Amino acid sequence: MVLLLHNTHNSVGQLGLGDEKARYSLTRVSALENENIVFVSCGAHHSLFLSQSGQPFSCGYNQHVYLSSTY
Repeated sequence: MVLLLHNTHNSVGQLGLGDEKARYSLTRVSALENENIVFVSCGAHHSLFLSQSGQPFSCGYNQHVYLSSTY
């Protein structure tokens, strides 16, 4: 299970929750519940997750297809 605390407007889906609603408290990223996440990096317009097996996951602004491994 991944709990993500992020102070953001979530305007481009960078929280990975399937919407663009702002969140200002711990929020469960249910898409990653079955993954053993060992590293998280959050930017202004994206979030990156790395599983213990080395699988990367990403979400957020992807107009230029920089987030090529999304969930």
